[in-house]
Amino acid sequence: MRTLAVFLVCVALSFAEEIASLRSLFVAVQKSEPLRASAWLIEKEKAKKDSLGSAFFPKIGASVGLEQTNQPSVFQSYRTLTLGLQAEWNLFDGFRSTLAKEAQESLVASSIEDEESTRQKLYLQVIEHYYGYFKAKSLLQALTAQQHELEGNLARLERFYENGLSGLDALEALRAQIAQNAYQRNSAILLAQTHSENLEWLTQKPFADLLASKSESRTNPCELPDTTPAPSFSFSQIVLPLQDLGTQTESVLLLKPSPLAELRAFDQQLNALHARIGGYNYLPKVDVFARAGYYNFDKFYIPKLPTLPFALTIDDSELHGVQATIGLQITFPLFDTFALQKEREAARYEYLSAQSQYHHQLRYQEHKIKIAQNSLENARQKITWTKTQAKSARIAYCYAQKKFQTGLISHTEYLTSLATDVAARASFEESFLDYEIAKAQMIFASGGKLEDFVE
Repeated sequence: MRTLAVFLVCVALSFAEEIASLRSLFVAVQKSEPLRASAWLIEKEKAKKDSLGSAFFPKIGASVGLEQTNQPSVFQSYRTLTLGLQAEWNLFDGFRSTLAKEAQESLVASSIEDEESTRQKLYLQVIEHYYGYFKAKSLLQALTAQQHELEGNLARLERFYENGLSGLDALEALRAQIAQNAYQRNSAILLAQTHSENLEWLTQKPFADLLASKSESRTNPCELPDTTPAPSFSFSQIVLPLQDLGTQTESVLLLKPSPLAELRAFDQQLNALHARIGGYNYLPKVDVFARAGYYNFDKFYIPKLPTLPFALTIDDSELHGVQATIGLQITFPLFDTFALQKEREAARYEYLSAQSQYHHQLRYQEHKIKIAQNSLENARQKITWTKTQAKSARIAYCYAQKKFQTGLISHTEYLTSLATDVAARASFEESFLDYEIAKAQMIFASGGKLEDFVE
């Protein structure tokens, strides 16, 4: 009979050397399309802010005009050339430009927080699929070990049946178990492939042949490791080390919750909405302007005049000169059927609505933190429970194996013990991976940065 694996958690952890680390996957995520799109949105909002800053500076323009008339009217020039230069500067516009720029600055900050929110969500998905892959791999390894055991027993039982030492029912029951095991192995392979494909999609990086297994070296199948393997996800700043799980029952959380990045983005949007309210006012607008122009009227059309009792000389030659104007303009609305007031009210209601949604989302984050904390504590306790279960199932299987070899129990009882042992060991290994995912979810719910906790 082929010996079984060293406890499967050691086998699964050895696979981490074959694949990309979480840190390298996080680096690959930085080049993903969602983050590129967020970066372009930030640049868009910055460009809008820069355009609003021009309101605080004078505007200068130039103009050129040339007219050619074939049949001019009386005293109209045949050809007219004008050159103009004008400058305008808004001195006061009721703080509209200032408030508009403040609102846009808040939108820039909001877009930056949106990018961070997108990044953390992508990181969390990477972690879930990363450890989800290992959960599928753990189950696959357990089922493979069971398959080897079953196939070895099948050949043995077939010989017994041929010699009349075993019944057909036991043989068919074993064949049915092998078929069921093959089905479960295919499901585990599909699940592992699904997680690896999702990681490729998230990171746009090939997740090289994760289903290729190493040689399955075996030692004593009836022994469990004395020390609990430490998880690869660094979380020591938040919970007690795993070695203390046997003596500590309460969860020690040191991570101070902070608003999620998406809530910080929402808060900046609130600031923008509040700033826009002040822009709807009846304050006057004050502008200064200066204009300078050069004109050239070439050869006027002068009709033949009757003889007058006094001397009159009209020169039809070129007329040109420079004209300059400077002025101050003050404008303010007198009556607009309360349209501006209604716009201000609409902006205020929009702000109040968004503010209510923001406070609701803050309370929802507190709710999610409590759920994540409970899940984390449950995941910690699950490690202890499944370790006890795995030890007991291993002891029971070893006794059942000896009894079956000596004919003290039936093959059906032996298969039941084997299935219980495989399921218990797989659950123990999965408990570590669930713990890793629960830690990541706790960090995310608390508003922390996942990359700060990955080794």
